[in-house]
Amino acid sequence: MERAMQSGTPEAGRAAETNNPTGVGRSVAGRADVKAAAAVRPALAAIGAVMVDISFDVARLPRSGEGIVPAGVKTALGGCALNAVAAARKVGCPMRLLAPLGSGVFASIVRDGLREADIEPLAVDAGAAANPDNGACVCLVEPDGQRTMITVPGIERCFEKAWFDALAPADVAALRGALACGYELETAGGDAILGFFEAHPHIRMFYAPGPRVCDVSADRLARIRSLSAIWHLNDQEICAFTGAPDPREAGMALAWEYRAPIVVTAGADGSYAFVPAADADAPARIVHVPTKPIEPVSTVGAGDAHLGAFAAAWSQGAAWEDALAVANRIAAEACLA
Repeated sequence: MERAMQSGTPEAGRAAETNNPTGVGRSVAGRADVKAAAAVRPALAAIGAVMVDISFDVARLPRSGEGIVPAGVKTALGGCALNAVAAARKVGCPMRLLAPLGSGVFASIVRDGLREADIEPLAVDAGAAANPDNGACVCLVEPDGQRTMITVPGIERCFEKAWFDALAPADVAALRGALACGYELETAGGDAILGFFEAHPHIRMFYAPGPRVCDVSADRLARIRSLSAIWHLNDQEICAFTGAPDPREAGMALAWEYRAPIVVTAGADGSYAFVPAADADAPARIVHVPTKPIEPVSTVGAGDAHLGAFAAAWSQGAAWEDALAVANRIAAEACLA
């Protein structure tokens, strides 16, 4: 079960700031600071979705054929890419949103929300009659904050090479890393996303497979491996993918197989990084940042927040331990929103 996470000690947070003069780990003072940071070409991007999240607070999950009445309902913008961008902003790191805007009811909600947040979506042919709507996610949130999701796919699963080709060359050259999620990579549009990374090898890939971890094809996994992507997933996902009984064993196995760093969120046990050694015969180094549990309002978006904050901190030079501590804190804040 995914639980909210928070940095284990104040010292961990202070260490992150002491060792990182760029300011990662410190909150952005306000909207003006974010806009000033965004004036610089971002070195990070989030490729994926902006969706409409409709969350229902339920006492328990319904049985098959049963009807239940939720205690509350909330509608908000979500999607892995947008949630990651919001988390990166919280640690003072501008991140470019490469998520398309479709045509339809959900797209109208997304358009208004992005305008309010002063975030530009990925440019697509707005006049194309075939453009589908943006996706949506129905989330059933239980009293302990655990969420069960039904995802309605949309334009985010239809990425095209032309969308990336239209990006300004200077903006692409400035990128040093980009996030990509399993929901998009498992679809036909995943070829265009992977092709973008393959065409620009200077951009480090942060791969967040999410609940679709077992549904991405072997061919695409081979391409992800060739890109030396940094994996980011939770304990349930990595155990399902590797077949290992616990996340530590699973993380070691995946780091060995892919020869790439693996970041695993493990609920109340904190988060881990499994970092391959330079010697191919040596086991991966295990970095564990413990946390203390909190009582979450909802865990919706917590994993995305951890991903965005971790990528921002690590890309700005934070050590593995410090980047995980920052990410734990931001993920905990997401659970209390």
